[in-house]
Amino acid sequence: MSNEISLFGEQRSGALGPLFSPPTTRQVRRDVEQVQARGQVAIAGVAMRHQLRQAELASQATLRAAEEHAQSYLTATALSNTAALVAQAKSHAKTTPEGAHLYEAIVTGYAQGAIHRSQRGLL
Repeated sequence: MSNEISLFGEQRSGALGPLFSPPTTRQVRRDVEQVQARGQVAIAGVAMRHQLRQAELASQATLRAAEEHAQSYLTATALSNTAALVAQAKSHAKTTPEGAHLYEAIVTGYAQGAIHRSQRGLL
C-alpha cells in the first residue's frame, strides 16, 4: 500500500474503505479551486495596480519634460527680448541721449521682471 494520498484522482482504499468519500472529494476540489481563483484575482489586481503606477510615472515624466521644454523656451524668449530691448535702447540713446537713463530703467525693469518670473516658474 502506498503512502501517497490522491485527492482528485483514483481513490485508494485500505482496510477501512476509501480515504475520502465522493462528497468530501468534491468539496475539497471546490475549496482548492476557490483558493486558486482568489489567488488569480489577487495576482491580477497586483498586476493592474502595477500597470497603473507605471502609466502614472510615465505620465509624470512626460509632464516634467514638457514643463522643462516650456521653461527653456520662455527663458530663451526672455533673453532674446532683453537683447532686443538693449539694442533698441542703445539706438535711442544715440539719437536722444537725454532719455538714456529712462531707456536703461525700462530695460532693467523688464529684465528684473523676467528674472522674478523665471525664479517663480512663471516664465
